[in-house]
Amino acid sequence: MSVQDHLGGQPGGNPGGGDAAAAAAAAAAAAAGAGNPAGGQPPPTTPPATTPPPPATTQTYFDAAKVGQPVADLLAAKAFDKDPNALATAYYNANKALSGAKDVVPLPADDAPKEVWDKFYNTLGRPETPDKYELKHNGVEKPDMVLEGIGREAFHTAGLTAKQAQAVADVWNAKVPQMIAAQHAQAREANAAAVNALKQSYGDKWPEAQAAGTRAFQALKMTPEGAARVEAAIGDAAVLELLIKMGAGMGEGSFIPANGGDPNNPALLSPEAAQTRINQLRGDAEFNKKYLDGGHPEHKQAVAELNALYARLAARPRS
Repeated sequence: MSVQDHLGGQPGGNPGGGDAAAAAAAAAAAAAGAGNPAGGQPPPTTPPATTPPPPATTQTYFDAAKVGQPVADLLAAKAFDKDPNALATAYYNANKALSGAKDVVPLPADDAPKEVWDKFYNTLGRPETPDKYELKHNGVEKPDMVLEGIGREAFHTAGLTAKQAQAVADVWNAKVPQMIAAQHAQAREANAAAVNALKQSYGDKWPEAQAAGTRAFQALKMTPEGAARVEAAIGDAAVLELLIKMGAGMGEGSFIPANGGDPNNPALLSPEAAQTRINQLRGDAEFNKKYLDGGHPEHKQAVAELNALYARLAARPRS
């Protein structure tokens, strides 16, 4: 069975079907030869012309001549000129605002009077007065009520609703304790560094300085609570230095800081430092004026200072 039999005739079909198919193929070949006598490639075909798209329409659904040019310009600027649905929605919202609908609140102008803004804020839900904010502290054990009062005033001035004010308070309550803890940690580090520097300034005389401070502390009969308040105010190092200087004047031994002592307190100066200070004062014209002029308001202080320095110098052990 040939391919042609499969395509054009079946057993028991048209017995002349094969000849007819052959004749049709011969006719098609003849026609092709007539169109291309040279037997080469068929001539190129011209594609069918395409229809250009219609020009963009500028037609609107309203008559500008009837509504007037200002109205037409407004509709075009708002993109309502081609979308009646958008125009209808805008008209609906504007009608609600003009009719005083409760869910539509017009925004006042920036330069509107305070009374207008107050009415606007109150309509949105701001409490009538700052004390009407019912703020929750959310875990803060000892809230600062003074600071909270300032916050209430600020919330009310800014026009915050109760919900908005609580949101701000929640952020504050979460962040401020962390900030305070960090500040306390920094203060403790600075305090420890200052105490260490004080100890180093006394060098190997620190045990004696420590004993002097202890004497002063005991003499003052300070309670731990009182000492803590003073330390919180001026720092541990300042309290220690003050007690050491007070204790140094109470006897029971003396000590001299490694750096030569405090020039403002002759009792704490070494003899060498006292001599240096005497030389400085003798060469100071301003000091000599105070020292030599009995009528000078600071004459007595100058005399007392120089006498104390000489007394310290005289206490130097003699070999």
